[in-house]
This record gives sequence, structure tokens and C-alpha cells, in this order.
Amino acid sequence: MKISIHSICKTKPSDPENILIQEYLKRTKWNVLLKEAFPKKSFKDEESQKLQESALLLENTENSHIISLDERGKIFSSEEFADFLKKLQVQGVSNITFCIGGASGHHPSLLNKSRSSISLGKMTLPHKIARLVLVEQLYRAETILNNHPYHK
Repeated sequence: MKISIHSICKTKPSDPENILIQEYLKRTKWNVLLKEAFPKKSFKDEESQKLQESALLLENTENSHIISLDERGKIFSSEEFADFLKKLQVQGVSNITFCIGGASGHHPSLLNKSRSSISLGKMTLPHKIARLVLVEQLYRAETILNNHPYHK
């Protein structure tokens, strides 16, 4: 399964979150790609900003099962998230793209193209931390599905 994480953010390789993300990516056997996008122009109105960010997040997702990270999305336990990913695999889904929006959230155009919407919890997380949590949970899901002791 190919997994992409598209997020609105700018990071440096030396950022502490990136160091941890790279550690989890090294551990996983899944093909996980990270794509950072950041609008070149800032808009005064929120809807235009969300539209531009959503367009960037949706680039190169034509044959992908899009999952938006959204505060109104489904909240999973780690085991439920692993089961969710397993069901997608069984259904023949081979490409998944997780979209982490900007500070104002996703534009309806992205939400309408999303096949699923998940939440990492009721607390608001910075983009860098949300990406780290998602990558760790992907690794955890893989270990759960493979009966690896990491999850215990």
C-alpha cells in the first residue's frame, strides 16, 4: 500500500518533529511519502485561503483514496485505525492520501473529494505535531496488523 501525507506546512529537516517522523518512516515497511505544500500568496478572506490550500493538497491524488484530517472526522482507537486500514487493503485500495489542512481547515471542495474523514482527537494540534502523530499511528497500525509487540 502506498500512503501519502499531504500537509500545509513548512518544515526544516532539523526540526525535532521531522527527526521523529524520519525515525518512524525508517521503521515502517509501508511506502509512506510526505508532501509539504505552502501557498505562495496569503489571502485576506478565509474561504479563498482554504480553496488555495485545498487545491495544493489535492495535487497528484487522481487515483488515491483521499482521507481528510478534520476535527469533525471519525475518532479511532489505535486498534480501530489499524482495522480501518486493513479493510481498505482488503477492498483493493492501493493508494491512500491523508490531507492535513491549514489553520482554517479544509475547503468544501477537498471534503467533497474525501472518501473518509478522521480526527486525531478533540484537541487542536499544530500541523507538525499532527503529521508526527499520524506517522506514528501508521507505524503502530502496521505493528498491530503484524502482531508486533510495539503496540503493547
